[in-house]
Amino acid sequence: MEKSKVFYGGVKLGDEEIRESNIKNKTELEYYTIKNSGMLKEEASSYGIEVVKREYSGNHVTVDTNFMENVADDLSRANEIADLLKRNTVTPYGLDDTMEELLK
Repeated sequence: MEKSKVFYGGVKLGDEEIRESNIKNKTELEYYTIKNSGMLKEEASSYGIEVVKREYSGNHVTVDTNFMENVADDLSRANEIADLLKRNTVTPYGLDDTMEELLK
């Protein structure tokens, strides 16, 4: 299986969002769509989503990620999901619960 990762968009959390989330440092979230392609032409592609959180504390950067496979059968739907996650500033920790609700 072949994977290709494409940056969808990013969000820098503002002061209010940082306070509401009990985060102490400057934080950025990045959202990616990941295409899983079969090795044979007749194998269907599926799409996953990855969320990356970067928290900056002085010269130190903490990176957390979470990935969910097979959330969509086409790129359009994967982009819709990535957009929803981005608009709602979903973190890697919230990805599983959010996707569970979305895929019901």
